[in-house]
Amino acid sequence: MIAFGVCIGTEQKFRDFAAAGIARHGEPDAPIAESRDNDSIFTAYNEILDAFGDAEGLEALVLLHEDTEIRDPDFCVKVRTALADPEVAVVGTVGARGVTSLAWWQAEGLGRCTETRGTVDFGGGEHDADSVDGLLMVLSPWAVRNLRFDADRYTGFHGYDVDFCFAARAAGKRVRVVEFDLFHHTKGGLGDEDNYHRCDAEFRAKWFPASPVREAACPCCTNPVRATADGAPELVTCTECGTAVTFPVPGGTEGREGAWMSPAGREQRRREARIRVDWLETHRPQGALLEVGAGTGEFARAAQDDGYTVVALESDARAARECEQLGLATLAGSIADLRVSLRDNTLDAVAAWHVLPRLPEPAEFLRHVRALLKTGGHLLLEVPNGEAWTARRDPARWLAEHPGHLHHFSERGLRALLEQEGFRVVTSLPFTTRVYDAASTWDLRTREWRRAGGEPPLELLRVVAVVV
Repeated sequence: MIAFGVCIGTEQKFRDFAAAGIARHGEPDAPIAESRDNDSIFTAYNEILDAFGDAEGLEALVLLHEDTEIRDPDFCVKVRTALADPEVAVVGTVGARGVTSLAWWQAEGLGRCTETRGTVDFGGGEHDADSVDGLLMVLSPWAVRNLRFDADRYTGFHGYDVDFCFAARAAGKRVRVVEFDLFHHTKGGLGDEDNYHRCDAEFRAKWFPASPVREAACPCCTNPVRATADGAPELVTCTECGTAVTFPVPGGTEGREGAWMSPAGREQRRREARIRVDWLETHRPQGALLEVGAGTGEFARAAQDDGYTVVALESDARAARECEQLGLATLAGSIADLRVSLRDNTLDAVAAWHVLPRLPEPAEFLRHVRALLKTGGHLLLEVPNGEAWTARRDPARWLAEHPGHLHHFSERGLRALLEQEGFRVVTSLPFTTRVYDAASTWDLRTREWRRAGGEPPLELLRVVAVVV
């Protein structure tokens, strides 16, 4: 018996999507447990698990959103095949490896799913994962009997999927991504953003507890910085230059030079790339360009189309393959690997978007960059602004928005680090993420801020430096 469970907020969505898909592709008379607890999905799903805890003949319990429509005629066959391995406890259709926060999509994405806003495509196939997305979670009988959603720690509707998968893996079981034909009727977004950030802080405190190391050197000026308390992650700010350090070091951080993989659509990434290429052209109109952390290649391709000779460097193998498919000269590896095959003093420009904050040794990275650049060559950096209002007034939220970031650079600190490593700063500009919005949206939001008596928030920092 394959049973189903749905937490229902809108009856019509349930009837039109979840119930309709179950009727078409579930088995005849498949039992469906319905919960209408709209305060917490943790308690709602626990009620459903309790209802099937002692069910005879249970082969799987499928938890799905009210707006998830099963379209796969082989759905039940795939469920039974995936759970034939008794070590598999949870199965989903999209997920990730290397997960260190509720923002699982910022890790190595796996699987494929179609949504109202487009296709979330991480390559399909079947994979072991750290977590799957809660739009559909297939639970084994073992999981139904032995695990529960952590309603004591979390509230609301964020994090139930990632936390449950971590609990299964902590018990020695496996989490799998399997390719199901589904349609998720959603516009996306975080919903209650404050609840998301609270749940993310709880998740990181639970699964990546504090390191005993409570002192480190500032990455910019080497001044000692010390954490003041054990427990949840915190920002500790250097009293000399204003750069902050994350304590403890985020668990699972590998310090890779891969791009931060946002859930933004490809069209949005192309718009961001065009803006960045225009910025590059104002400082270095042509020449040999390296992008470190090239991601899926939108910026590198736009620069190549404008006449630059481009090398895309990306540590994530999947993203590197996408760069190759765009016709880019690509290396899957680190900048240290690149120096084996590329002579020093050969590049005119290096671009690194949101790479520096995740590196354990940013100074070492800059030394590699300096060696590869010609004298007078340009380095273009973009990082979150560690002096942004959110970082100073709501550090827990800032940390949740930047999972895996080890350093949070101030303008003064980043300038000091660059000068220390043989660069001269040409320009340093705090700016807002809204610069990447469509022009009409940006104009509207700016007018709204100024009518309210304020200026746009400066969450990002751009720096251009040259080798001296």
